[in-house]
Amino acid sequence: MINTFKNLYNYKIKIENHKIYSDNFLDKINPYLLSTEFLFIVIALLISTNFISIFRPTPIGWDDM
Repeated sequence: MINTFKNLYNYKIKIENHKIYSDNFLDKINPYLLSTEFLFIVIALLISTNFISIFRPTPIGWDDM
């Protein structure tokens, strides 16, 4: 158990960056990293939309008075 907790505490995820000066096209754009960036943008937009709908109690178009 102690070794497991030590391994979990020291576990690191390494994501390769875009290699701008490489000759390979796929190294320059790194599709795995791009998909992660786009996924983050989509999730951030969905969460922000949900927060707006939480703070706005009535549907849009109804009389808020």
